[in-house]
Amino acid sequence: MAERSLLDRVSVETQVAIRGAGRQVIIPDGSFLLRDGEPATAAFYVLEGLLKIVKTSPGGRVSVVGLRGAGCLVGELAHLAPAPRSSSLQAVDRTVVLRIDYPALDRLLISHPDFAHVMLEDLAVRLREATYHLHEVMTASATTRMAARLEQLADEVHPGADVSIALPVSQQELGEWAGLSRAGAVKALRSLRERGVIETSRLAIVIKDLPVLRAIAAS
Repeated sequence: MAERSLLDRVSVETQVAIRGAGRQVIIPDGSFLLRDGEPATAAFYVLEGLLKIVKTSPGGRVSVVGLRGAGCLVGELAHLAPAPRSSSLQAVDRTVVLRIDYPALDRLLISHPDFAHVMLEDLAVRLREATYHLHEVMTASATTRMAARLEQLADEVHPGADVSIALPVSQQELGEWAGLSRAGAVKALRSLRERGVIETSRLAIVIKDLPVLRAIAAS
């Protein structure tokens, strides 16, 4: 299930402090918020829109490895464990973020312990998800893996029991996110269509039965 946004889990005083610590930046559709390997100077709180996490292999292959929607803090890891950016973030559609430079982030962490606690909670959730995803890639069927990614996509974009989602990544990118070849992704999507769980078109996926999709993802 989708997590509540970071701001919803801190005090009103801390919410005001977070908003006052940064400045809004608009990222146009398709533009990059940050790029793999560049120096890291700020974290970003996603106010609206959707970002895809893009990783480039040493051989130059580009893959989507995740999504971050409204309510998420991104870019903080490179400050907590100082290093250049480890991946790129690209706007799927028009995205608005709150840029918080690292000195301001440090002041927030010191003066607002509830913010520090929630940020650590979110990092723990991401670590748990990464561990689960690795296990999933090693053991789950193609259909289960695709269902899990579509469930996550639904939770990030527009939670609900009957959801029409503008496809934010290509079917090939979606398959790579699930650890599947293009042929494997096509086969998995066809399986879900045949079971009446989804409908697909060139630009959209319609999740017809989210509870069943969740059950397949957990199988």
